[in-house]
Amino acid sequence: MTGTVQIFCAGNLVFIIIGNFVCQIYVASKVFEGAQVIRGIVRGTRTFIIGWKRADELGIKPVMIFWSIFLSALLLIVFIIIVIVLIYGSQGNF
Repeated sequence: MTGTVQIFCAGNLVFIIIGNFVCQIYVASKVFEGAQVIRGIVRGTRTFIIGWKRADELGIKPVMIFWSIFLSALLLIVFIIIVIVLIYGSQGNF
């Protein structure tokens, strides 16, 4: 890969990670109250599930959709990276 492509890929990965984190903080602040917001930020899976359960009630459905897209993209990128490392790493080209 050329340097420009690597920078583009790294930039997209950083954007997706920041997007995930921002959505998680926003949903935790809507779902939980007081000191439980910190716990909601740390426990992302719990926040994600409760956020979807209460999305209509809290009016956060668009944020939950974006968070789902960001999370799916992140999981796909991690899977692709693992496959690339396994293929090229075993050949000594990586």
